[in-house]
Amino acid sequence: MNLKFKKHFRLSFNSNNDLSLINVNNLKYGTYGIQALSFSIVTYKQINSFRIKLSRSLKKTESLKFKIYIRIFFICPITQKPKLTRMGKGSGAIRKWVGLLKPGLIFIELNSEIPKSLIKKAFYLCSYLISINLLFVEKK
Repeated sequence: MNLKFKKHFRLSFNSNNDLSLINVNNLKYGTYGIQALSFSIVTYKQINSFRIKLSRSLKKTESLKFKIYIRIFFICPITQKPKLTRMGKGSGAIRKWVGLLKPGLIFIELNSEIPKSLIKKAFYLCSYLISINLLFVEKK
């Protein structure tokens, strides 16, 4: 068996994944964060567009420095066979990488001196890019 080209199975929503062992329900790096409230599979493009929109909206409001931390890992490849291909002969090439969001997972953190009201507004402007219920959290 050739492990170099081995494809992964699709992620499941059960609690037996390795992600459930990591404590990701608390803010670790930043003072503000976004917490997922439902299950979802997100792609790298969704998280990257969220990061770009958030940084652009914060640069418009204040000239203070800020740092964005992304705490989600894209560990599962999604494969797709090319069009007009016959069935069989393996699972196809990797099309995209996805990560699993579970309820309670804080997947984006922000460390900044910008006022809370402006950060909260920027987070809610970006929240439509990820189509799940999100919650704004802050360090106590």
